[in-house]
Amino acid sequence: MSAIYRQIPYPFITNGRRTLHSQPPTPERQHNPIIAYSIKDACRVSSLGRTKIFGLIADGKLQSRKIGKRTLIPAESLQKLITEGA
Repeated sequence: MSAIYRQIPYPFITNGRRTLHSQPPTPERQHNPIIAYSIKDACRVSSLGRTKIFGLIADGKLQSRKIGKRTLIPAESLQKLITEGA
């Protein structure tokens, strides 16, 4: 390998998915808490499907915010749903 390729950080792979980080996240690097999830991220962290997430939003059991075309779910709402149940 040439020196140029060694300087480019390789994506870190977790759970079969690539991330843009060259190293795994550590507590020191996670100083910004997550305040909202995209639908895709909410599905990933909760192990629920898109249809179920949208159904919970429609039923009023899960809060969401629309910003432009993007739908965001506040982290507090998702945590409350998981801890208290639907």
